[in-house]
Amino acid sequence: MVSLIRCLSILSVNSLMLFNVICPVLMLPTIMNGGEVIAQTDPNAEAERLFKQGVQLFDEGTAESKKQAIEILEKALQLYREDGNKTWETLTLLFIGRIYGSSLGRQQKALDYFNQALSLSRQLGDQGGEAIILNNIGAVYNDLGEKHKALDYFNQALSLARQLKDKTLEAIILNSIRNL
Repeated sequence: MVSLIRCLSILSVNSLMLFNVICPVLMLPTIMNGGEVIAQTDPNAEAERLFKQGVQLFDEGTAESKKQAIEILEKALQLYREDGNKTWETLTLLFIGRIYGSSLGRQQKALDYFNQALSLSRQLGDQGGEAIILNNIGAVYNDLGEKHKALDYFNQALSLARQLKDKTLEAIILNSIRNL
């Protein structure tokens, strides 16, 4: 399975179009049983289908398709929550936050989703995911013109990336700092 940190890294640098390429778990082959789809046996199958549909709607690039993507992703989010799949719940929250912030300009709404994702990432002990989310929060504050707050979040993210010795993540965060 592709790591969550790799998926989150893609989201953090506005490369959502590459999401399906980098996260092949979204393109799992359909499981067939004598010609019939047996996805019903997998409790995450519907959530995965909805998530993929949300990504495809986002990729269409129109304001309307992005709003539809959020509606679909909200349904996936609910299913991930019901199933207790905190990893994909975190990723879905992050994706929705990115759509609100970067695509629809609704920064406060983006912060709401990012903060939920941050809490889950910390519960999971996923420091790489935490760094990505902190970087996204910093980007929102930068967009809002709150440079000091943005820098604080970027520095928290950078510290985690350095602890992890993740040079790619560190480079992404340093790029965010340069764009202040």
